[in-house]
Amino acid sequence: MRIGFIGTGSMGGMLVRAFVRSNLPNTDLAAYTRTMSKLDEIIRQYPNVQKADSAATLAESCNLIFLCVKAGDIRPVLEQINPQLNREKFLISINSAWSLKHLESLTPCKVIKIIPSITQEALAGVILTMYGSRVAPCDQELIETIFRSISFPVIIKEDHLRVCSDLASCGPAFFAYLLKSFSEAAAHLGEIPQETGDHLVSQMIYGLGKLLVEEKMGLEQIINRVAVPGGITEVGLQVLKSETEALFGKVLLATKEKQAHHG
Repeated sequence: MRIGFIGTGSMGGMLVRAFVRSNLPNTDLAAYTRTMSKLDEIIRQYPNVQKADSAATLAESCNLIFLCVKAGDIRPVLEQINPQLNREKFLISINSAWSLKHLESLTPCKVIKIIPSITQEALAGVILTMYGSRVAPCDQELIETIFRSISFPVIIKEDHLRVCSDLASCGPAFFAYLLKSFSEAAAHLGEIPQETGDHLVSQMIYGLGKLLVEEKMGLEQIINRVAVPGGITEVGLQVLKSETEALFGKVLLATKEKQAHHG
C-alpha cells in the first residue's frame, strides 16, 4: 500500500506525521506540496517519507491519495491529477466545503471525505468519515483499518458534518480555550502561578479522558460522582449552568453560518 498526501499544511502535515508514527505495516508514504519548505521539514524529521515532484506524479504512484488543500485549490489540483486516477484508487478529501457528489462528478475514482482532528497528533481522537457511492463495503473495511492506526473512525452522514465537526474537530480548540480561561481565573483569584494552573487543568483533562474512554464512565455519571448534593462542586455547577445555558447553541449557530458562507 502506498499512501500519498497532496498538501502538508496544518492538517496535511499532521496526518503525515501521524501515519509515520503509527508504523502501519507494508505501507509507504509520499507527499507533495507547493511550499516545499514545509515538506522538507517533515522529511528532516521522518526521512522515510518520500518527496514527489508534482501532484500528478504522486497520484500516479499511490493507491490512497489524501487531498489536503484549501477549497479554492481543489479544482486545479483535480485537473492535474485526474489523468492518473482510476476506479481502483481512493481520493480522500479533508475539505468540508466540497461535497462527495461534487468530487465524484469530477473524478473516476473512489471518493471519501474525512474531517480529521489535531488529536491525531497523539494517535487518538476521531476521524469523521463519509463514503462516496463507489466505495464498496470491502473498501470501507480497508479504509477503517488504516484509519484505526491513528484514530477512531466514526462514520457519519454528510448532512451531519457541520455539527459533528464542531464536536470532534473544532472541539479541542473550544475546550482548550475553556481550560485556559479556567486556569487564568484560578491563577488570578487564587494567587497561584499560571504554570501551576495550566499543569493542574492539563492533568485533570487527561484523567477525565481516561475515565471516559478507558473506564467507560458516562458524562452524567462523572458529574454525579463529583458533585455531591449540597457540596462545593454543586455550587460551581449551578453557576456554569446559568452562564452556559445558551453558550454552546450560539457557538454551533455561528459555525453553521460560517460554513454556509463557505459552501
